[in-house]
Amino acid sequence: MIELNFSPGPAGLPLVVKQRLADEIQRPRSFFESSHRRKEVKNLWEETQKRFLMLLQLPPDYHCLLMPGGARLQIGHFWQRYAPCYQWGVGIFGYWGRWAYRTACSYNPQVQPVSLASDLSRYEGLYNCDNETLSGSHMALTRSHAGQWLIADQTSSLFTQPFEDEQPPDVIIAACQKNLGFSGASLVLMHPRALEHMVLAPGPQTPLDYQLQKAMGNDACTPSLMHYWVLHALLDWAEAQGGLAAIHQKRCQWAEQLYALIDASPFLVNKIPTHRRSMINITFDLTPLVLHREKELDDALHACGCYAFRGHPAYAPGYRLNLYNALAVLDLSALCQVLQQF
Repeated sequence: MIELNFSPGPAGLPLVVKQRLADEIQRPRSFFESSHRRKEVKNLWEETQKRFLMLLQLPPDYHCLLMPGGARLQIGHFWQRYAPCYQWGVGIFGYWGRWAYRTACSYNPQVQPVSLASDLSRYEGLYNCDNETLSGSHMALTRSHAGQWLIADQTSSLFTQPFEDEQPPDVIIAACQKNLGFSGASLVLMHPRALEHMVLAPGPQTPLDYQLQKAMGNDACTPSLMHYWVLHALLDWAEAQGGLAAIHQKRCQWAEQLYALIDASPFLVNKIPTHRRSMINITFDLTPLVLHREKELDDALHACGCYAFRGHPAYAPGYRLNLYNALAVLDLSALCQVLQQF
């Protein structure tokens, strides 16, 4: 029986990557146990950046910065350095948008919440989290005019599919723990114009500053060689799957099948409008009529190999099936059968 780990993060890694990682750790002197300044490390990271941007279909001049900490640390740092310098509109589409808005306001009280119905042309910069993991919704802002900064928290969506927009965000922040490896680090992708021309708030330079990290060749903070290695291995795996478009196609097929089962059931309900549903995080609840059967459903899901399928206990109780990359390519037929028979 295949184990289906729906962990929200740190999410599961592909089995082949875990097997390669185990083999690497068993070596007398593994990749992780010597200087991050050696040529082998530099070469691997340079190759990883080029292949990563190619798979994403991003321009090759984007800067890839591996930064310490998760998304909260990096987004908090971004607002500390850039919020005071511009008139920002922050998309409020769910928990992570609201959190980013409150954080930005602590550095610039003039930051405004926005929706798709807002006049976005008023703002010098826009920020949004395109995929809200807790609610299972998808909504993205786009620039209203040339020259407007666009910042995206893509912790849950980066590396799930190639970019289709001819003008992708200027800054993309993504914690690694969903589709890019382990927790404890984040990738920050920056267009050259953002790295070179965005105005910084006054203050001393720190190792978290993107300009310093780029100038020091990603060594402003000692990098995690485990993250380097795993991301490189994930590129090999993604290419073997046929690329990000092929992985996303499989994910969407399973997501559409799961939503169809949920919508057809008198006992399950998804509260997100159809056109706003996430293809990555599928959420649902039991209807009041069958709330007493919660344990029955949990036991049936465990019996078919499913784990970590419950929503956030504080913010979004219920069920959440996280189709991050490693899980999106697996056979979810047993899961679908359980939901159909419930």
